[in-house]
Amino acid sequence: MKSFLLILTCLFLLNTSYAKDITFKVSKGGNLDAALNVGSIKVYVWNKDEVKITIDDDEASNLKTSSSGNTVKVNYNPNNTGSGDDLTITIPSSFNVKMMTNAGDVIIEGNLEGNVNINTAGGEVKAGDIKGDAKIFTGGGDVNIGSIGSGNISSAGGDIKLKNVEKDVLVKCSGGDIVVENVNNSADLNTAGGSILLNFAGGNSNITTGGGNINIGKLQKKSSVNTAGGDVNIKSAGGELLIQVASGDIIINDLIGSVKAKTLGGDIKVNIGKNYKGFSYFSTVSGNVHSVVSPDANVKVNVKMKKNNFYSEDDFKESIKSEYKLNSINKSGIYIEASFSVNQGNNGVSYELNNGEVYIKK
Repeated sequence: MKSFLLILTCLFLLNTSYAKDITFKVSKGGNLDAALNVGSIKVYVWNKDEVKITIDDDEASNLKTSSSGNTVKVNYNPNNTGSGDDLTITIPSSFNVKMMTNAGDVIIEGNLEGNVNINTAGGEVKAGDIKGDAKIFTGGGDVNIGSIGSGNISSAGGDIKLKNVEKDVLVKCSGGDIVVENVNNSADLNTAGGSILLNFAGGNSNITTGGGNINIGKLQKKSSVNTAGGDVNIKSAGGELLIQVASGDIIINDLIGSVKAKTLGGDIKVNIGKNYKGFSYFSTVSGNVHSVVSPDANVKVNVKMKKNNFYSEDDFKESIKSEYKLNSINKSGIYIEASFSVNQGNNGVSYELNNGEVYIKK
């Protein structure tokens, strides 16, 4: 019986792998350069001036590490590529990180004060806050990051989510959604086949999707918004704004600055309040116009339609349901126009449509 138990114990020990730690002394502002042939990387953050690499003892021969100056290099070519964390590294919070894997996830548990450069050919990327610059690419997964200083984030096959961006950000994905909360400076967001949600951009912005809706909280500077297959919904439109929509609606809840907007196949819905200053132009080929104009606004509103759609001026008037009295009706070429002013009418908004109706309320 004792011999049998001894054999079982030996077999257990032979099939049990133990974690092995390799530790390097470092100082703040150092660098981690980690590369995996295949597998996932998980990074933890602590308050020690050390870098610790943790690996299964039976894979230790496939791990190469070195330290020069304040840079730690890790190169790992594992034999086993099963589920789980293939390589675990713990670093100080004030550290710069460069990580690459050909097939796996990259996870950073905690917040970093340095720069981050991540490249994975086929996995997800997750991280907390990154105070420095974030350069992240994944060939086939989602990206979910906290707040960053600035960034260049791209995914060839997943969604991208960011919280706050202190400076500028460039975000691209081939087939997913983009969600960004706040960008203090410029935002360049582009997806080939998903929707875009942006809460705030303080600088010049370019927002484009090939096949989804665009929802924006507030724009303050010169911006361009384009979608080939969805609606554009903006709560507060300031600065100078260009909007192009192929087949959806354009909705602006609070028009603040000048806008030039066109949709081929949707409605236009615009609210004009007392804070509006500028001159704006809206056009729809086959949709209606809905506009709420505050009695406190200082604006002249002009409506232009193709004249051949009407038998008479009365027919034209029937297509405009306005709570403001139209001041004049003019004919110009193939168009017929009407306008009205609220207060001094120092600012302007023009609506142009081919087929449809206009609804204007106070």
